[in-house]
Amino acid sequence: MASSTTAAQKRAATRKVTQKPEIDPLFFETRVVENNLHADTAEGEIVLPLSLKTKTYRAMADSGLNGLEQLIEFVVLPAPGGKGLVAKIEELDVFVALKLQEAWFHAVMNREDVKSLGESAGSQPS
Repeated sequence: MASSTTAAQKRAATRKVTQKPEIDPLFFETRVVENNLHADTAEGEIVLPLSLKTKTYRAMADSGLNGLEQLIEFVVLPAPGGKGLVAKIEELDVFVALKLQEAWFHAVMNREDVKSLGESAGSQPS
């Protein structure tokens, strides 16, 4: 009886399968480039603007939303490609999403050497 497996199928079965290495779902690295926060995550790069208008800051403060919700509502959605960015963030591990929130707020506060939002660094005596 003849074998139903062709020679090509046998060769394909013996080849080493090279799988793309899995990315750690907790992978998270950031850098500030010009006026944007670049976050490398398991879901790909997420770029968030660091520019924050006063009216947006006031709306965030009055919103009653938590930090991650504020980030999505007032920063991510209005950004170019915002809905796609929200989809990426929604797929992140929650701890990575919280790191993203923290990194964005930290980068905004450090843009102009501000100690905390609403408190300027002040001048140093010479």
